[in-house]
Amino acid sequence: MTQTVFHRARWICPVNRPPIEGGMVAVTGSRITGAGTKNDLKEADGSSVVDHGDVAILPAFTNAHTHLELSLLENRTTTGGSFVDWLRSLLCERDKLNHKDFNHAIACGLDICRKNGTGLIADISNTGRSADHLNKTLTKSVLFLEAIGLDPEKLPVCLAEFHALYDRLKIKHPFTGVAAHSPYTVSPELFSEIHALSANGFPILSVHVAESDNESEFLAGKGPLYDLMRERNFRDGDWTPPMKSPVQYMDMLGLLTRDTLCVHLVQVSDSDIELLSQRRPRICLCPRSNQKLRVGNPPVEKLFRKGLPIALGTDSLASNDDLSILKEMARIREIAPVVSPDEIIRMGTINGAAALNMEKQLGSIEEGKEASLISLSVTSSSSGTLYEEIVCDGYRKEIKWINQPQ
Repeated sequence: MTQTVFHRARWICPVNRPPIEGGMVAVTGSRITGAGTKNDLKEADGSSVVDHGDVAILPAFTNAHTHLELSLLENRTTTGGSFVDWLRSLLCERDKLNHKDFNHAIACGLDICRKNGTGLIADISNTGRSADHLNKTLTKSVLFLEAIGLDPEKLPVCLAEFHALYDRLKIKHPFTGVAAHSPYTVSPELFSEIHALSANGFPILSVHVAESDNESEFLAGKGPLYDLMRERNFRDGDWTPPMKSPVQYMDMLGLLTRDTLCVHLVQVSDSDIELLSQRRPRICLCPRSNQKLRVGNPPVEKLFRKGLPIALGTDSLASNDDLSILKEMARIREIAPVVSPDEIIRMGTINGAAALNMEKQLGSIEEGKEASLISLSVTSSSSGTLYEEIVCDGYRKEIKWINQPQ
């Protein structure tokens, strides 16, 4: 019979309910079998108690958007200029990477996520190379194979290659979905095909939407991003500019649905936000990547006031300094002080899990869920200051894994 271990701490943060002072989490094997005070939980014969001291035990974080295969591009891209300058440098540096580089990048990225307390990752991949790595780690994951293509003449070949790789990855990795890169790199025809794939497989489509004002210019048929795509063999006759905002364009294509994960949403208008509130897509914000690329801040408070659940991602090390969800939380607190710390913690845990259809397994400390748990040292003596401490200062503290190897 598997032994039950009671993990005691100064604070237990279930996320789905208020913090429990002096509480315990009961873990049997790899599952949570209870959470509460000592009086709530009955210690059975053969069970053991581990006292973790002055820490808060939380569910491990969810990084709902990253690109592990770009983890070697830290400090190798241009981030001090425009978005297009950065994108141009990213494409240049990425083309220099070989198979060995990609594998090393993925392993490094996973290690960084693990050290930052991430228990669930959404990895966006153009190659599918991360599948083998993801299967070997304790970190749970969803692998999104990303499609890129504007040229209608290349669509049949592009789709055939994509289908073949997607079919292989589904066998390798149990949670494999599809992503369409963005409105400025994916044709309407390819969007339609990729959307159909998501409807018949892992039912979430991940798309970068409204990351920069250059994207809006592109959809109007002008600007430096339009010029860059033309440099890369995009022809004017291949596509008719829709003259709509990125959010409106997604809606025009029938893609602004509850099964689409919209990533970034920085350059959005009030009318875009109203449309988002009507269509209710999944939302993932990457505020520190936006800050580093100088594209603006997402309208967190406006999205929150519309009752839209927000998940958090880091994007890649090509546009961020690390892969810390705690630092993303701190950034959200800076740009959206109206949003309470407990809601921000939800963004980095249960909201992220829900955005990836994993909320029944992960994201909160509840009976029956996987024991993907971490601890942070804390000094708060009241629940009123606890979440503020975690959100604002948590990234400065050592993260330890509970019930799993460090």
